[in-house]
Amino acid sequence: MYDNNCMRKWNIIIAALLFILGTICFIFFEAMPVTIFQDETANRLICGFLSRFGMSFLFVWLLFKFGGKKYLLFDGSFLKTLLWSLPCFMVAFINFPYSALISGTASIERMDLMGLYILYVIGVALLEELIFRGVAIMVVGDLLN
Repeated sequence: MYDNNCMRKWNIIIAALLFILGTICFIFFEAMPVTIFQDETANRLICGFLSRFGMSFLFVWLLFKFGGKKYLLFDGSFLKTLLWSLPCFMVAFINFPYSALISGTASIERMDLMGLYILYVIGVALLEELIFRGVAIMVVGDLLN
């Protein structure tokens, strides 16, 4: 049976490997010419979603493994939880060029990609939420204690 020191070392090694794997996955989908769809715009949206969703799983695992589970659990009502995470989702939606739509200089020509756009927004918001709710708060909390 392993002692706590040995288990902690293995946890750190596994976390480092997962971080490296997640980073490689992120770079692969963001920087490499991966073709999932023939349509360039659809391909960019799905690759952006996959890279952020993969990194989100990595951050969830890291938080659970290293004592940040409390930052992932929501206390109170659903409305309170939704209000807490709303800024992360709003940042992703604000990136859409609404001002160009209002001024008439742009239009939505590809409604067939709206589902992929929504997936992309969810991926961006989920990753930002995990980074700021979990990792950043946990690191700052540990530094202050």
